[in-house]
Amino acid sequence: MTTNSFSIAHLQSMTKPRLNRDTAKRRNFDELNSYYQAHRREVMAYALYFTRNDEDAHDALQETFCLAMENLTRKEQEIENPRAWLLRIARNVLLRKQDRARQEALLWKKKAEDGFKNSNFSLQVLDGVLAQSITEYIRREFSEPMQEVFILRHYHEMNLAEIAEVTELPVTSIHRMLGNITADVQTRFFSHTGETGQGRVAGG
Repeated sequence: MTTNSFSIAHLQSMTKPRLNRDTAKRRNFDELNSYYQAHRREVMAYALYFTRNDEDAHDALQETFCLAMENLTRKEQEIENPRAWLLRIARNVLLRKQDRARQEALLWKKKAEDGFKNSNFSLQVLDGVLAQSITEYIRREFSEPMQEVFILRHYHEMNLAEIAEVTELPVTSIHRMLGNITADVQTRFFSHTGETGQGRVAGG
Protein backbone atom coordinates (compact mmCIF):
# COMPACT_ATOMS: atom_id res chain seq x y z
CA MET A 1 0.00 0.00 0.00
CA THR A 2 1.39 3.38 -0.96
CA THR A 3 1.04 6.35 1.33
CA ASN A 4 -1.27 8.07 -1.16
CA SER A 5 -3.76 5.20 -1.40
CA PHE A 6 -4.74 4.92 2.26
CA SER A 7 -8.43 4.69 3.02
CA ILE A 8 -10.62 3.36 5.78
CA ALA A 9 -11.99 0.83 3.30
CA HIS A 10 -8.49 -0.57 2.80
CA LEU A 11 -7.94 -0.74 6.55
CA GLN A 12 -11.25 -2.56 6.87
CA SER A 13 -10.38 -5.05 4.10
CA MET A 14 -7.20 -6.08 5.92
CA THR A 15 -9.24 -7.38 8.86
CA LYS A 16 -12.47 -8.35 7.05
CA PRO A 17 -12.59 -12.01 8.24
CA ARG A 18 -12.42 -10.86 11.86
CA LEU A 19 -14.97 -8.11 11.26
CA ASN A 20 -17.50 -10.60 9.94
CA ARG A 21 -17.37 -12.30 13.34
CA ASP A 22 -17.30 -9.15 15.42
CA THR A 23 -20.18 -6.71 15.25
CA ALA A 24 -18.47 -4.31 17.67
CA LYS A 25 -15.46 -3.99 15.39
CA ARG A 26 -17.73 -3.28 12.42
CA ARG A 27 -19.31 -0.49 14.41
CA ASN A 28 -15.84 0.84 15.23
CA PHE A 29 -14.96 0.93 11.54
CA ASP A 30 -18.20 2.73 10.73
CA GLU A 31 -17.45 5.26 13.46
CA LEU A 32 -13.87 5.71 12.27
CA ASN A 33 -15.01 6.10 8.68
CA SER A 34 -17.34 8.91 9.71
CA TYR A 35 -14.41 10.62 11.46
CA TYR A 36 -12.20 10.06 8.42
CA GLN A 37 -14.70 11.62 6.03
CA ALA A 38 -15.26 14.58 8.34
CA HIS A 39 -11.72 15.33 9.48
CA ARG A 40 -9.13 13.77 7.15
CA ARG A 41 -8.42 17.07 5.36
CA GLU A 42 -7.84 18.85 8.65
CA VAL A 43 -5.55 16.08 9.91
CA MET A 44 -3.68 16.21 6.60
CA ALA A 45 -3.28 19.99 6.83
CA TYR A 46 -1.99 19.67 10.39
CA ALA A 47 0.52 17.01 9.26
CA LEU A 48 1.67 19.21 6.37
CA TYR A 49 2.28 22.07 8.81
CA PHE A 50 4.65 19.82 10.75
CA THR A 51 6.37 17.98 7.91
CA ARG A 52 6.34 20.47 4.99
CA ASN A 53 6.33 17.36 2.85
CA ASP A 54 3.36 15.76 1.11
CA GLU A 55 4.65 12.18 1.33
CA ASP A 56 5.54 12.43 5.02
CA ALA A 57 2.17 14.04 5.72
CA HIS A 58 0.37 11.13 4.02
CA ASP A 59 2.41 8.71 6.14
CA ALA A 60 1.36 10.57 9.26
CA LEU A 61 -2.29 10.59 8.14
CA GLN A 62 -2.21 6.84 7.62
CA GLU A 63 -0.55 6.17 10.96
CA THR A 64 -2.98 8.49 12.73
CA PHE A 65 -6.08 6.64 11.55
CA CYS A 66 -4.51 3.21 12.14
CA LEU A 67 -3.82 4.25 15.73
CA ALA A 68 -7.29 5.76 15.97
CA MET A 69 -8.74 2.35 15.06
CA GLU A 70 -6.67 0.66 17.74
CA ASN A 71 -7.85 3.24 20.27
CA LEU A 72 -11.48 2.78 19.29
CA THR A 73 -11.31 -0.93 20.12
CA ARG A 74 -10.12 -0.07 23.64
CA LYS A 75 -12.29 2.96 24.35
CA GLU A 76 -14.32 2.93 27.54
CA GLN A 77 -16.43 6.01 26.84
CA GLU A 78 -17.76 7.98 23.92
CA ILE A 79 -15.44 10.39 22.13
CA GLU A 80 -16.92 13.83 22.74
CA ASN A 81 -14.74 15.78 20.33
CA PRO A 82 -13.52 13.57 17.44
CA ARG A 83 -11.60 16.40 15.76
CA ALA A 84 -9.53 17.20 18.86
CA TRP A 85 -9.07 13.47 19.54
CA LEU A 86 -7.71 12.84 16.02
CA LEU A 87 -5.45 15.88 16.07
CA ARG A 88 -4.02 14.80 19.42
CA ILE A 89 -3.20 11.37 17.94
CA ALA A 90 -1.70 13.07 14.88
CA ARG A 91 0.38 15.35 17.09
CA ASN A 92 1.84 12.37 18.98
CA VAL A 93 2.59 10.62 15.68
CA LEU A 94 4.36 13.68 14.30
CA LEU A 95 6.35 14.30 17.48
CA ARG A 96 7.58 10.70 17.41
CA LYS A 97 8.59 11.12 13.76
CA GLN A 98 10.44 14.33 14.60
CA ASP A 99 12.24 12.62 17.46
CA ARG A 100 13.30 9.74 15.20
CA ALA A 101 14.53 12.24 12.60
CA ARG A 102 16.56 14.08 15.26
CA GLN A 103 18.09 10.83 16.48
CA GLU A 104 19.02 9.85 12.93
CA ALA A 105 20.54 13.29 12.32
CA LEU A 106 22.63 12.98 15.50
CA LEU A 107 23.79 9.53 14.40
CA TRP A 108 24.84 10.83 10.99
CA LYS A 109 26.60 13.77 12.61
CA LYS A 110 28.53 11.43 14.92
CA LYS A 111 29.53 9.25 11.97
CA ALA A 112 30.60 12.33 10.04
CA GLU A 113 32.62 13.62 12.98
CA ASP A 114 34.41 10.29 13.37
CA GLY A 115 34.97 10.14 9.63
CA PHE A 116 36.46 13.61 9.40
CA LYS A 117 38.79 12.81 12.29
CA ASN A 118 40.10 9.93 10.19
CA SER A 119 39.96 12.03 7.00
CA ASN A 120 38.03 9.27 5.22
CA PHE A 121 34.39 10.35 5.31
CA SER A 122 32.18 10.47 2.23
CA LEU A 123 29.79 13.38 1.70
CA GLN A 124 27.61 11.03 -0.37
CA VAL A 125 26.25 9.30 2.74
CA LEU A 126 25.88 12.43 4.86
CA ASP A 127 22.52 14.05 5.57
CA GLY A 128 21.68 16.11 2.48
CA VAL A 129 21.24 19.45 4.26
CA LEU A 130 24.48 19.09 6.21
CA ALA A 131 26.42 17.94 3.13
CA GLN A 132 25.14 20.95 1.19
CA SER A 133 26.05 23.31 4.04
CA ILE A 134 29.59 21.92 4.21
CA THR A 135 30.01 22.12 0.44
CA GLU A 136 28.79 25.73 0.33
CA TYR A 137 31.08 26.65 3.21
CA ILE A 138 34.08 25.08 1.43
CA ARG A 139 33.31 27.02 -1.76
CA ARG A 140 32.95 30.26 0.14
CA GLU A 141 35.96 30.03 2.47
CA PHE A 142 38.69 28.15 0.62
CA SER A 143 40.76 28.52 -2.53
CA GLU A 144 39.82 26.58 -5.66
CA PRO A 145 42.71 24.08 -5.31
CA MET A 146 41.61 23.29 -1.74
CA GLN A 147 37.98 22.95 -2.82
CA GLU A 148 38.97 20.50 -5.53
CA VAL A 149 41.13 18.43 -3.20
CA PHE A 150 38.37 18.29 -0.59
CA ILE A 151 35.69 17.19 -3.08
CA LEU A 152 37.94 14.55 -4.64
CA ARG A 153 38.71 13.17 -1.18
CA HIS A 154 35.38 13.39 0.58
CA TYR A 155 32.92 13.03 -2.31
CA HIS A 156 34.72 10.95 -4.93
CA GLU A 157 36.56 9.05 -2.17
CA MET A 158 39.96 9.16 -3.87
CA ASN A 159 43.17 8.42 -2.04
CA LEU A 160 46.06 10.91 -2.00
CA ALA A 161 47.87 9.31 -4.93
CA GLU A 162 44.73 9.44 -7.08
CA ILE A 163 44.12 13.08 -6.16
CA ALA A 164 47.73 13.89 -7.08
CA GLU A 165 47.24 12.23 -10.45
CA VAL A 166 44.09 14.25 -11.16
CA THR A 167 45.30 17.63 -9.89
CA GLU A 168 49.03 17.28 -10.64
CA LEU A 169 49.73 18.57 -7.12
CA PRO A 170 52.39 17.03 -4.85
CA VAL A 171 51.06 14.52 -2.36
CA THR A 172 52.62 16.54 0.48
CA SER A 173 50.62 19.62 -0.58
CA ILE A 174 47.42 17.60 -0.83
CA HIS A 175 48.00 16.17 2.63
CA ARG A 176 48.55 19.66 4.07
CA MET A 177 45.44 21.06 2.36
CA LEU A 178 43.26 18.23 3.64
CA GLY A 179 44.62 18.70 7.15
CA ASN A 180 43.78 22.40 7.14
CA ILE A 181 40.36 22.12 5.58
CA THR A 182 39.31 19.08 7.62
CA ALA A 183 40.27 20.77 10.90
CA ASP A 184 38.24 23.82 9.93
CA VAL A 185 35.17 21.78 8.95
CA GLN A 186 35.39 19.80 12.19
CA THR A 187 35.46 22.99 14.24
CA ARG A 188 32.62 24.67 12.39
CA PHE A 189 30.20 21.76 11.92
CA PHE A 190 31.09 19.12 14.49
CA SER A 191 32.49 21.04 17.46
CA HIS A 192 30.67 20.27 20.72
CA THR A 193 31.57 23.74 22.03
CA GLY A 194 29.65 25.50 19.28
CA GLU A 195 32.68 27.57 18.27
CA THR A 196 32.96 28.61 14.64
CA GLY A 197 36.22 28.07 12.84
CA GLN A 198 37.70 30.54 10.42
CA GLY A 199 38.38 29.45 6.86
CA ARG A 200 41.99 28.87 6.03
CA VAL A 201 42.87 29.71 2.44
CA ALA A 202 45.90 27.85 1.23
CA GLY A 203 47.45 27.49 -2.14
CA GLY A 204 48.83 24.40 -3.85
